[in-house]
Amino acid sequence: GRIVVTNGSTELIHYLPRLWGKNRELALVCPCFSEYERAFTLSDVCIRKIFLHPENNFQPEIEPLLFQLTGWKNLGGVVIGHPNSPAGCLMSSDSLRTLLNYCEKRELFLVVDETFIEFCDPDRSMLRHMRQSRFLVLVRSFTKFFALPGLRLGYGVMHEAQAEKLQKCLPPWSVNSVAEAAGLAALDAGDFIESSRKGVRMKRIALHQNLESLEELEVFPSDANFILFRLKNGDESRADQLYTDLLSEGILMRNCGNFDGLNRSYFRVAVRSQTDNTRLIDALKRHLA
Repeated sequence: GRIVVTNGSTELIHYLPRLWGKNRELALVCPCFSEYERAFTLSDVCIRKIFLHPENNFQPEIEPLLFQLTGWKNLGGVVIGHPNSPAGCLMSSDSLRTLLNYCEKRELFLVVDETFIEFCDPDRSMLRHMRQSRFLVLVRSFTKFFALPGLRLGYGVMHEAQAEKLQKCLPPWSVNSVAEAAGLAALDAGDFIESSRKGVRMKRIALHQNLESLEELEVFPSDANFILFRLKNGDESRADQLYTDLLSEGILMRNCGNFDGLNRSYFRVAVRSQTDNTRLIDALKRHLA
C-alpha cells in the first residue's frame, strides 16, 4: 500500500506536484536532477533553491539549511538527493533525520531521491524511517543499478494516504509487462546485487585515487557509481576543449554546466570496467599535460 510503481522514476517526479497544496512552494536542494524543476514548474509550483557548495563537498549544513527553510512560510516540501546527483555523496544520517523531523513538525513533504542508493550501503537508505513518517517520499529506480533505462521502471515509497492519492492520478497501464517481468527478475537477483555493489565500490576507490593524482583536477568524494571533478582553474574554455578532445577518442564525459550551481569546468564520469577507467585516466593525462 505504500508503493507506487511508475513508468520510470521520471513519471513519478512529474506526478509529485499533485501532493502539494494550492500555492505551496518547493525547496529544491541544488545541484540535482533537472526533471524536478521542470515537473514542478509545469505544475505552476514556485521553486526556492538552496545551493550546496564545493567547499563542503556538496554536503548540506543542516542548521543553515533549516534556518533558510524557516524563512519560507508557504513551503509544501523539500527535494534532496541521497546520494546527490551529480556529486554522488550521501547526506549524513543525523542530518537527514533532523531534516525529516523538521518536515514532519511543519507538515512538509520530504522527497528524497534515492535512484542511485543501490550502489551505496543499503543501511543508509531512508526506507527504515518510512513506517513512522507521514510526509517522507522516496523516489527509486530500476534504471541505474539494473541497467533498464529503455524499459522504464521506477517506484515511489510513501505513506498509504499519499500513495492512494497518486495512484488515482496515474494513467492506466503506465508500466508494461516486459518492464514488470524485468523488475521482478531484478528483485530476485540477490547475488548480483551484492557482487555489483562490491565491484563498483572497489573500482570507484581506484578511479578516485587516479583522478586525484592529476594535479589539474579537484575531485569530490562519491558514494555512487560516478565521480564529480572540476578543473581547478575553472577555465570553461579549456574544459570545453578537454570535452571535445576526449570525445574524439570515443570517451564521453558528462559536462555538468547545465546543473544549477555548477559550470562547464565540472565533469561527471562513470565508474566502468578497469580497462575503461584506465583508458579515461590515460586520455586525461595526455590532454591535461
